[in-house]
Amino acid sequence: MARPTPAALAGIGAIGAIGLGIVVHDESVTVARMAALALIVGGIVLARVATPQ
Repeated sequence: MARPTPAALAGIGAIGAIGLGIVVHDESVTVARMAALALIVGGIVLARVATPQ
C-alpha cells in the first residue's frame, strides 16, 4: 500500500481545518469556501489516479 504524499496530507489537513472552522466556530459556508474544498479534494483524487502504480 502506498503511503500518502506530504501534499496529500497537507490537503487533508486543510480540509479538516475548514471543516472544523465551519462546525466548531460557526463560520459561514460560502460558495468560495466550498469551491476551495472541491478543488483540494479534486486535486488529491487526481494525483492519486494519475500516479502510476
